[in-house]
Amino acid sequence: MSEPARPPEPDPQPPALRAAIDIGATAIRMTVAEVRGPGEVRVLEHLEHAHNLGSDVFQNGRIRQTTIEESVDILRGFSRVMGEYGVDLKTGLRAVATSSVREALNRDTFVDRVYVATGIQVDVIEEAEVSRLNYAGLRDVLRRHPYLTRQRVVAADVGGGSTEILFLDQGEVIYAETHRLGSLRMREALEAYHVPAPQVRGVLEQVVERSLAVVRQHLPFPKAGMLLALADDARLAARHLVPEADPSHAPRIPVAKFTAFAREVVDLPPDRLVRKFALTYREAENLGPALLAYEKLAALLGVKEVVAPALGLSDGLLLELAQGGEWSDEFRAQVVRSAETLGEKYDYDPRHGRYVADLAAAIFRELRAEHRLDDRHELVLTVAGLLHEIGLYVSRNSHHKHSYYLIRNSELFGLSLRQTELIALVARYHRKAHPDLHHEEYRALEREDRLTLAKLAAILRVADALDRHHAQSLRHLSFALEDGQFVIYVPKVDDLTLERRALEEKGGLFEELYGRRVVLRKGTPERPA
Repeated sequence: MSEPARPPEPDPQPPALRAAIDIGATAIRMTVAEVRGPGEVRVLEHLEHAHNLGSDVFQNGRIRQTTIEESVDILRGFSRVMGEYGVDLKTGLRAVATSSVREALNRDTFVDRVYVATGIQVDVIEEAEVSRLNYAGLRDVLRRHPYLTRQRVVAADVGGGSTEILFLDQGEVIYAETHRLGSLRMREALEAYHVPAPQVRGVLEQVVERSLAVVRQHLPFPKAGMLLALADDARLAARHLVPEADPSHAPRIPVAKFTAFAREVVDLPPDRLVRKFALTYREAENLGPALLAYEKLAALLGVKEVVAPALGLSDGLLLELAQGGEWSDEFRAQVVRSAETLGEKYDYDPRHGRYVADLAAAIFRELRAEHRLDDRHELVLTVAGLLHEIGLYVSRNSHHKHSYYLIRNSELFGLSLRQTELIALVARYHRKAHPDLHHEEYRALEREDRLTLAKLAAILRVADALDRHHAQSLRHLSFALEDGQFVIYVPKVDDLTLERRALEEKGGLFEELYGRRVVLRKGTPERPA
């Protein structure tokens, strides 16, 4: 008797179609790709059109109406291409604008005009999000080239309006910063001062070195093994200096070769560069300043090689779209590492900070149904827990206020100004007064953010109270909601007098917000029969 026929295998899930648009200072770029799962992205088409947006803003502070209409025409063309591929503008597209639009006095006019004319919603992103997106794309490069994770490297993206720099140690981001050093800004400065051709390189070197003097003050390590140059300019250098290298495999350029090439390019007029490298005139104008910035940064870091991976902001955008817009575990780990580096700078107690952060996160997860906040808020709480006492570096008196100031005025990798402000305020309210409308920083928040702050600060105060003496003596805690109380069970402990007293002092905000008194009990919760 023959075996029954097997049912046919179900068809595999068709790939999702996604698109990323990057509106930069000198060009608008779009990449269309197939996405089959987290991290599985196959590029179908890449388009790029030059425009004058950065020149308008860096010269006059505003985007001219003619430039807005030129941008609209470019984006209408992109919209038609997306329609041909079947990309849904609402669910399959992420369009972002960086420094030039961010600095424009009429940025809202630009964003509104684009949306009305094309249906494309443009997000004007902060510097921190640019760093996060660069890292999202860089993760794939690190996975494919593990030698980069066995040393200290610096990744830099010299754009038209700004330069983003990531410092990585063994593949982990330990510091990130952004500088108003861009190839177009430098070119505009040359034109504004009518610099004669023989003096161009000298003036550009002064501009770059002035910016790098600030970088030098904040270097988390004195030397790096390699510089990852994340812009088209560096990839052009790679094509001419190591033509035998596969562009998709992060070509490596000896720093001496790169330096000589950068200086040669800077000394050539734009029309010669157009003919020599088949560039547009605008690309030729910006090539020398960008390469010079990379050359000087390489010299500052003492690197031996410049690596030019095929990577752009759109890669990070597409990878985040592939993950459904969620923050990856790797990104969260990098944020925490960045916070730990900041804590080390201010001589924090890492064991206390880690204990309080972990305990606060555990309470947050236990109360998810009560506070209805998401995973991003858990990360905010974790970072606030790590850093809540860094103000002790300034003074023991009012150290919670000093913690607020230090966090608020520091860069935390990948976090927006709004998120950093929230972290700073959660840390500020880990002790003493409850959040109050008489406090200027609290009053400046939107109502929703004020409520979020209070929910997180209430949890942090409880976690901090349980390690009042920085001994981390309470372990293996468990939680239960019983009879209108939030009960914390502590096994294998003899005396909880000090912790109960601390909770009496710091548990009031929790009771106000969650309607439950925090109670400490010895032992473990009884399991139902």
